[in-house]
Amino acid sequence: MLLNLITFTFYPLFLLLSTLGYGIIFNHLIFNKSQLLNLSLVGLFGLFLIYFISFFTHLFVPHNYLHNIIFHLVGLILFFYFRKKIDRKELKLILIFFIVLFFGFLISKTNEDFPFYHLPLSLHLAEQKLQFGLGNLNFAYNHWSSLFLLNSLYYLPIVKIYLFNLPNFFIQVFFFSGLVMILLDKKIPLFSTILSSFVFIVFITKFNRLAEYGVDLAGQFLVTLGIILCSIGAFKNKKNDENKSLFLFEISFILMIFAITTKVLYSIYILIPLVLLFYNFRFKKIVSYFLKFRFIFISSLGIITFVFFNFVTSGCLVYPISGSCFYNEVSWTMKEETINHLRTHYNAWSKGGIVAGNLLPEGVNSIENYVSSLYWIKNWLKVYFFTKVSDFLLLIVFIKLLFIIIFKKFFLNKNQISHKDIKLFKLLYLLIIIVLLIWFLNFPTLRYAGYSIVSLSLAIPFCFFVSYKIKLNNKEVRKRYTYLMILSIIVFNLRNIDRINNEFSLKINEHHNFSNFPFYWVKKTEYKKKQFFNTLTSGGSCWSTPSVCYSGDGINVQSKNGYLIYISK
Repeated sequence: MLLNLITFTFYPLFLLLSTLGYGIIFNHLIFNKSQLLNLSLVGLFGLFLIYFISFFTHLFVPHNYLHNIIFHLVGLILFFYFRKKIDRKELKLILIFFIVLFFGFLISKTNEDFPFYHLPLSLHLAEQKLQFGLGNLNFAYNHWSSLFLLNSLYYLPIVKIYLFNLPNFFIQVFFFSGLVMILLDKKIPLFSTILSSFVFIVFITKFNRLAEYGVDLAGQFLVTLGIILCSIGAFKNKKNDENKSLFLFEISFILMIFAITTKVLYSIYILIPLVLLFYNFRFKKIVSYFLKFRFIFISSLGIITFVFFNFVTSGCLVYPISGSCFYNEVSWTMKEETINHLRTHYNAWSKGGIVAGNLLPEGVNSIENYVSSLYWIKNWLKVYFFTKVSDFLLLIVFIKLLFIIIFKKFFLNKNQISHKDIKLFKLLYLLIIIVLLIWFLNFPTLRYAGYSIVSLSLAIPFCFFVSYKIKLNNKEVRKRYTYLMILSIIVFNLRNIDRINNEFSLKINEHHNFSNFPFYWVKKTEYKKKQFFNTLTSGGSCWSTPSVCYSGDGINVQSKNGYLIYISK
């Protein structure tokens, strides 16, 4: 176990430095020297660049040991070559969060989707080059996410498949360290500073276990940080500072495009920076700034890669939107009725989990009728709101009360807030509410972008009120909210220690086992080798069965120009 602990600690550290290396070269090549990003944003863009590079390499070769070793050695070389350009204080802060958040990375119990498609798909990308029609092997493979491609890059000797959760962990580290870097910048508008601290406390208290959320959490971190950055750009906008404000909007858009590559539903968040942008700046100024090659290139590449993998996997540009599918033109596209059926079931699940064994409410005769009307609200309140959402709301309310108790003595009768800022706040909050309504009416599950929009809808008016009442430059005030954030970090680690301790006492089953601790446990599967597939002999999930894992008999396989195509019979 000691060797495992050492490997589990230092391997991710080296890979973190490799990621920062790619981020530094991204920042050096794409952005002007006068517009330097803080190191946490550099890290996030490092992951984004890694995703782009891995996209192109996967077209021709699998992400095997050799590919990944070379890939990360290059990243390490870049890091040490450009080390003199790195802010050491920011690097220390990232390393501190790497350490303090590490308990959240300890995975002893995997989620239900992990053996079904998260692990098999990530492993497939590591063992195979590009293949067409993967969705016909497993319908869940159609739910493409850039995180799977990122996961495959951490398939390395010794650790093998056991670092497939690193991209999520790195995004978490960069997110929280980035919020602190915002807080340390005294030029940041008061409202955005308080919002950053509030979001920090809520998120670090709530998200103590990364493995629980699969591919649903990374995008929530990215869009939340994107909204905070565009709020900074909007509230600090002055004529002599327009380019800096526009730069923050640019970063916000790129973060949201990154989020969209993890899950398409995050596209609804684009509305917020887009409207704020046109509200704050002249049209000519917007056009002249955003028609720059760098923004068009990065944005287009992000969208194109995501759409491409959707198409290659499912035959649809955006799965499961039926109108984007090439039913007759592409041989590997699923049948239209199958896609429509699956989309209905996904919708029903998000609106009360009806496909998970819940009965149809009285007066509803079909699942289609359930999702297309408002009948689902009553059922959603019963089976989801009072079991999941209410707990999250209570957490936010508790943190609000804690804020008021701690800072009440520093409240003023009135702070200096301009009429323009009040109008800007109203617009921002209106946009938040619109996105909240879109989320609620379409996919009202917290995992599906809900944590971010629900928390922001409650946090933004409260933080604006606090910014109206308090002076943050007061030394005692800064000391108190620093202590509050440290307390939230302690809570994060105590919850993880308690989680790990409790999981050790649970009965061993296929979702948690401690024989390989601190690495997660993977069930050994029995399979038979066939011409194209490794077929499970006992059924169940593929786990880490060598690809291509498939147990059915409904697939035809074609080979064209060295690429395999899986076609449903």
